[in-house]
Amino acid sequence: MIKQWSDISEHYGNTLVVGNGGSVAIDPCFSYDSLLDKARELNLITANLQKVFDHVDDTNDFELVMNMIWHTQHVNRALEIEEEMSKQAYRDVRQALVQTVRAIHAPYETASPHLPALSSFMRRFKTVVSMNYDLIVYWAMLVGNNEHGNWFKDCFVDGVFREDWRGLRSPYGASGATLVFYPHGNLILASGLSGEAIKVSVSHDFVNLLDTVVQVWESGKYFPLFVSEGSTKQKTDAINRDHYLQTVLHDVVPSLQGTVVVYGWSLSENDQHVLRRLLSPSTTRIAVSIWTGDKDEGDLEAEIEEKTKLIQSINKNLAIDFFDSQSAGSWIYT
Repeated sequence: MIKQWSDISEHYGNTLVVGNGGSVAIDPCFSYDSLLDKARELNLITANLQKVFDHVDDTNDFELVMNMIWHTQHVNRALEIEEEMSKQAYRDVRQALVQTVRAIHAPYETASPHLPALSSFMRRFKTVVSMNYDLIVYWAMLVGNNEHGNWFKDCFVDGVFREDWRGLRSPYGASGATLVFYPHGNLILASGLSGEAIKVSVSHDFVNLLDTVVQVWESGKYFPLFVSEGSTKQKTDAINRDHYLQTVLHDVVPSLQGTVVVYGWSLSENDQHVLRRLLSPSTTRIAVSIWTGDKDEGDLEAEIEEKTKLIQSINKNLAIDFFDSQSAGSWIYT
């Protein structure tokens, strides 16, 4: 049975996990299947760049390829190896990523009417885990903090992640606190030669945030820190290359207790590395959003049965609720 959010909301307040469906609800432009396929559609992948994608385990992961080429440049420079191919390959992959992200990312003006409602919904949870690398959740955080003080904290202080992130749960400069984490990284995060994740400094410039992010990439000092595609193994391998992502997956997610709300997350096979840590024995109840759309009763029953089996295969003791993703009070729906 698919419930309304108002029927079950009183039972939930610990953790919210947001998937791509949350962004699609704001703008259909986020419904693309593959970042690399979109880049190919825009004729942004050169022949030499495609060779690199093919060479690295036939990957579709922009972050991995960009990371490898970026480090190759720096190694060659350190060894005083004069060559142009890696430099050109990096320029090509960076340009492809920049233009593709600009093509598929909704502008702030499109998202802004929905952000106050989204911020209000997120504020009811102690923790928000965003599986998306787009800027929607971050924009909602900025809007919420502009109104309520330092309510939302992504645990980056002066651009650097706080290892003692648990201490940030105590409210400071606001009447409450919600911590936000990105298991697959985000456009606002970047990494440098030291391997330390940094957050792009944007102050309160909501509108030009994407431009600021691109400027950081184009500086050549940092490369983007987000995992966009791949199997659960490929994503786990990418996560294990970065300390921040490791901390979120291996420390933050398993520590979350009580209830979980899943919004717009398909619970697909390629995200099992997060789901299995999320549904630990300390998790007691889960609510999963269902987009009813044009699905008939049979389709909805099959989807609920499939998701129930998956969840119970990980934690058979969980109480499970399914709710209409467009029901009043959930996400952006007032």
